[in-house]
Amino acid sequence: MRGVRGLPLLALALVLAGCGQPSGTPEAGGEPGAPATPAATPATAPDAPTANTIPARFHGVWDGKSGTCQPDSDLRLDIAPQTIDFYESSGTVTAISEDAAADGAARISLAMEGEGDTWSMSFTLSLTGTGPGERLIVQHEAAEGEPEPEALTLKRCAA
Repeated sequence: MRGVRGLPLLALALVLAGCGQPSGTPEAGGEPGAPATPAATPATAPDAPTANTIPARFHGVWDGKSGTCQPDSDLRLDIAPQTIDFYESSGTVTAISEDAAADGAARISLAMEGEGDTWSMSFTLSLTGTGPGERLIVQHEAAEGEPEPEALTLKRCAA
């Protein structure tokens, strides 16, 4: 029964998750009427990872095993380099630490917004399987004094 008690917390976190679309912020400054200029780029290689970027292996749309992969599916996650969109909320990455173990897990911390509220959330992402059998494992961190919630297993949705 231990996993069942944590399941409502996981379900609540996912239900509170939003479908907000990430939006770019236009560059501020510049002369009125002057054409926009791209922001300066760091002096690193174009494909070099940046701080607080979710590893590319996790990017894409994921849903519950029996989910429809449609935007209104309550277990759907849309993972981009610096954001994760949930059913009714959206999170911006605040920290990432990759596990040095062979499983390639990554701990993701998010600043969340949804339904007029803000909060912080952390969980670990890992992958299992390949091709059509590939699955994303989402292990939410337990609140202090609570048992660890059951991991959520999601399928990759077609692009």
